[in-house]
Amino acid sequence: MTEKQKRTKPLYLGRVTWRALSPQIRAELAEGWSKRTVYDKYADRLRISYSQFLRYCRKAEAAQPQPAASASPPVERPNAAATPRGAGAQPEAQPTFHFDPLDAYRKKFV
Repeated sequence: MTEKQKRTKPLYLGRVTWRALSPQIRAELAEGWSKRTVYDKYADRLRISYSQFLRYCRKAEAAQPQPAASASPPVERPNAAATPRGAGAQPEAQPTFHFDPLDAYRKKFV
């Protein structure tokens, strides 16, 4: 190690400080602060690059459980039997998928 200087801090120190500060960082991000602003606030304590900070933020966001979708009442569809037939209301035809491999052949050579 004569040419290279010895590292002054262990490689894992940034992760340790992130874990220690993550509740505060997550709270500020949840309040709506930008990631850059939060990073600038804690940069001297974290001692990690901004790109590494973003990686940790992405991992933290992925680890959080997603909030359940709001329980909205189901949409009620009108009953076909309750609709009078004389009113001209036709039930909408559902689109269907039809695949015939010979269709292309027939169109090309017929």
